[in-house]
Parts: sequence; C-alpha cells; structure tokens
Amino acid sequence: MLPKTYRFQIMNETGQTLADGAVTIKAVRYKFTSGGAVSYEGSEGTAFSTAGTTADDAYLNGTTQDNSANLYVGGHFELTVTAPASAAGNVTCYLQRSTDGGTTFDGDGLGEIVAAINFTTSGTKVKTFEI
Repeated sequence: MLPKTYRFQIMNETGQTLADGAVTIKAVRYKFTSGGAVSYEGSEGTAFSTAGTTADDAYLNGTTQDNSANLYVGGHFELTVTAPASAAGNVTCYLQRSTDGGTTFDGDGLGEIVAAINFTTSGTKVKTFEI
C-alpha cells in the first residue's frame, strides 16, 4: 500500500556512471471511490527521474511524494533504466517511507526493494511493478 509520504531511491551497481535522465519511474496510481470502485489517476505521471549523473555504487533519492490529499492506495509503476557500455550489475529501486511528512526516510538501502534490473552490457530495460 502507498503510504502518506514516500519516495523512491535508486542504487547503481552497474560498474559505470549512469547518465543524466538514465533512470525514470512512471506511475498510474489508484484509489477506491466511496462506492468501492477503483479510480485510476487521470494520466501517467513521472514519480522519479534522474537529474544529473549517478555514480557507480551510489544511491540517488527521488522527490518526496505527498499522498495526503490524493489518498492513493496503490499503483502500477514502470522503471526504465538506460545503462552505458560495459555495464555489468544491478540497478535496484527501493520504496522509502516517511512517518514525519518527509523529514526522515529509511536509510540508504533499507527501504523495501520494489524492482531490480540486471545489466550485462549497455542497453535500455523496462521493469513494471505494483505497490
């Protein structure tokens, strides 16, 4: 279930630096109406996008998502990663929760693993997941 306040965190273990814009997460979230029907977000939105490069063996935190007004309970997410030549290893995506409105989140690598993509060479890969 999506919490009131959350963000995504990426860990790059490909052995290479990921370029600006190499990682994105798109989302279509949903909630239930008062009648119990599923109500989807109006259109796909960006839940995470890298701004700048991401070094090897480094974590990158996404923007804090405030869910207190929309009250989404879940969503369908699409992680897209473009890795450079000689990439060999994983890009791991974590869901980090905050109970204090976004001041404190899970520590690096301690959030819930929601997706991972393995690379053995360069390329673009897509992994969908649901929360």
